[in-house]
Amino acid sequence: MLRQAIPGRMTLFAAYAQGSGTRLHAACACTSVGRFSPTTTERKYERSRPFHVTHLSLDLDVDLKGKAVSGLATLHLARRAQSGTEIVLDAVGFSLGKLTLTTETGKKSLVEKIDYSYDGEHIAVHLPSEFSQGQLTIEYRAVPRLGLYFLAPDKQVPTRPLQVWSQCQDEDGRHWFPCQDKPHVKMTYELRARVPHGMTVLSGGKLLGKSTPKSGAWEYHYRLDAPTPAYLVTLVVGKFDEWEESVTLSSGKVIPLRFLVPIGRIADGKRAFELTGDAMRLFSEKTGVDYAFDRYTQVVVADFIFGGMENTTATTMYEHILLDKTAALDVEAYDLVAHELAHQWFGDLVTCRDWSHAWLNEGFATYFEHVEREHRLGLDEYEHNVTADLNIYLGEARGDYQRPIVCRDYDEPIDLFDRHLYQKGGLVLHMLRRLLGDEIFWEAIQKYLKKHQGGLVETNDLMRMLEEVGGLSLEKFFDQWVYRPGHPDISIRINYADKLLTVDVEQTQKGDDIPIFELPFELEVTENGETTTHRRVITESKSSVSVRTEKRPDRVTIDPRYLIASPISLRAPADMLRDLLKNGERARARRMAASALARQHDLKSVEALVSCLKYEKELWMVRAKAAESLGKLRGEEAESALFAMSSTEHPKVRKAVATALGFIRGDAAEKTLIQMTNDKSYLVSAAAARALGQFSGPIAQKTLTALLQKESWAEVIRSGALAALAQLGDESSLPVLMEWTEYGKPLRARRAAIDALPRLADGTKVRQQLVKILADKDPHVRSSVLSALGELDDPKASADIEELLEHELDGGVRTRARDVLGKLGKGGAAGIRQTKHENQKLRREMDDLKLRLVKLEQLVVEKQGARKQAPPKSPARAAKKSSKKALPKKGLPAHRTKKKTS
Repeated sequence: MLRQAIPGRMTLFAAYAQGSGTRLHAACACTSVGRFSPTTTERKYERSRPFHVTHLSLDLDVDLKGKAVSGLATLHLARRAQSGTEIVLDAVGFSLGKLTLTTETGKKSLVEKIDYSYDGEHIAVHLPSEFSQGQLTIEYRAVPRLGLYFLAPDKQVPTRPLQVWSQCQDEDGRHWFPCQDKPHVKMTYELRARVPHGMTVLSGGKLLGKSTPKSGAWEYHYRLDAPTPAYLVTLVVGKFDEWEESVTLSSGKVIPLRFLVPIGRIADGKRAFELTGDAMRLFSEKTGVDYAFDRYTQVVVADFIFGGMENTTATTMYEHILLDKTAALDVEAYDLVAHELAHQWFGDLVTCRDWSHAWLNEGFATYFEHVEREHRLGLDEYEHNVTADLNIYLGEARGDYQRPIVCRDYDEPIDLFDRHLYQKGGLVLHMLRRLLGDEIFWEAIQKYLKKHQGGLVETNDLMRMLEEVGGLSLEKFFDQWVYRPGHPDISIRINYADKLLTVDVEQTQKGDDIPIFELPFELEVTENGETTTHRRVITESKSSVSVRTEKRPDRVTIDPRYLIASPISLRAPADMLRDLLKNGERARARRMAASALARQHDLKSVEALVSCLKYEKELWMVRAKAAESLGKLRGEEAESALFAMSSTEHPKVRKAVATALGFIRGDAAEKTLIQMTNDKSYLVSAAAARALGQFSGPIAQKTLTALLQKESWAEVIRSGALAALAQLGDESSLPVLMEWTEYGKPLRARRAAIDALPRLADGTKVRQQLVKILADKDPHVRSSVLSALGELDDPKASADIEELLEHELDGGVRTRARDVLGKLGKGGAAGIRQTKHENQKLRREMDDLKLRLVKLEQLVVEKQGARKQAPPKSPARAAKKSSKKALPKKGLPAHRTKKKTS
């Protein structure tokens, strides 16, 4: 049984800093370090493997002071091709000792008799023609720059713990152990590690032995008997608090659970991980395949470069998954827990054959976040999360590039770990489930997992299984959504005249490589309390659906079953939108109505949005959308409602109100936002800080500067304040922003300051500050600096970026550096900055004009009412007329209407 959670708490994985469009939380290996490069000239294919590594045994001494590992790696080899003459192993920057080859018969070849070469990146070992299988033992020492990370306190960060942790995805295991570092090579492995006295070691599989003498090094021995690729090998060393639990699956199988967190953080860890067992049981039931391994551990480390990493049986998490009591008001960790746990099925049990098919790992893990949320909180929350992922994907597709999900054209494997792989991959699975229905979809997933468990998969393996179970051809669906770039942009206009309802549907996507999609289109028409469903298949850029009705419909609901995970722009008569906002069956339909009403400036529509915002029984995501629309509409009625709801109980609604207040000018809005920066919710405070960036003057600047001293979960308040200071445009804040870019400041605040610098000012001083920190140890910082230099658009930074490229190992940073170098000095970033400024000014002028029109309309209505005022009526008649004019008191809508289908 799943424990009841508070509806609408902020999800870590899908959450955004209010108004910033940046994630509060990263997923496994996703993604913002690099940037996909569609201009590569080299299509990627895998090298041949005449010999296969079947088992890896590591026997290592971990040198924390020297930031090195040394010892023996024994690789069990098996011949695959009769013509094979050598095995090539990935090994970057090793100091090699002896190499020994042992055949199956036990005959040994000494190191001087082994023919091998090493170029600093690959060990090529010649194997005799009679070799069938055996073991290759390599003595080595490595001081890894990637793959294995050594942490220690220093003067600037004295609280940093002494730790070692691995992060091997995508192909970084080669930096600390010799391997065939590709996802299509799956092997069992064991690891013996000797570490300083008193330190804990975690690796994959079962702990076979633990030696903890009273003095000297401690030794741990782990073994994983399930085949796994090199990118899922793990090693963690540190001092932790821990606890254990267990979960009994529906089949009766008992899985031990282990949790390791920083010293003193058990209470925060239990908030984060409390539903691990429930999610494991749910995923086992949904997939029809029990959790395949004999245990599961989650460890929280410091300064982890991603949100989490799904190492087989032993997931590593970053520290922001831990929640204090204040963060737990509207933040939760369940999505990240679910994402990494789902990988134990999709990625670990069944692994993509190569990175071009990595959506079979990441798309499934992303989709299972929604599956967990649907089970725990219901369909409306599920659909809201799907929509949130759609918006995340669109941020990349509209702003940077569009590519096929399955793609061999890339510079670095990490370039593929983007929003197309994660969010669009999850959207594809959502649409497949809707298209096929739950029974067929889940049966196909079960058969897909059972057929390929322990092995490798490509996209066609999934497609053929879905076709086999469902009986439908899915080639066109996969061609549109997976093998080609883009998505449909859908514009819908609803009109009614002469008892005929007309719904015009237009696909507005542009580009020769973006096709017109074939779409299953549905709409529901509600008339006199009876709802009929109408279905069509849209195959052209412009289509129309006409429905004959006896009277004007009360409401029209577009795509009620959420068959199409694409952006929809809806225009409809205001009365239909108002009815949909009040009585729509699903929250998604009501949110769509609230969004469309932002274009309606009549008083009744404003009043409908106000009523929705104030209705506390309405779901938070609908109220939040109403607040957003009111912020765009402005006007006295809208502003009064937003002021009144700045202290509403639900923090997610308060957060939306804070953002909406940023659209409103005036002392009252500024004062309210200043008050909201002291909200009991971190996220509301952060949203209010960002909204203050829309104002100007010393009061806002003083408030934002003071907020930089305020501690918060994941640095959300400081990040919001730094972004807002840049938005204010007062260059007197430049020294403050530059101070917060320095090493020693919290990482997320540093990155926020780096992002803000070129938005506040340009010139030599900013460029020199950015270049100074370009060599930072953290790849995310280097990536942020490169993006800031690109926005600054100063060609004088080219030499520094070229110097970085000469020694940069991180694939994502290299891709970002090449992208920025190609654009420096072309005026792109500066032009964009100027255009944004001019567009913002025009929007404000348009908003002011619309507000004046609304007020004028209101004045005209009031004057007309005064002229037509009749002689005084009896008290009874006056009361009756007053009750008709009053806004109807909103109650729970009657959703249980009869439905017909055509």
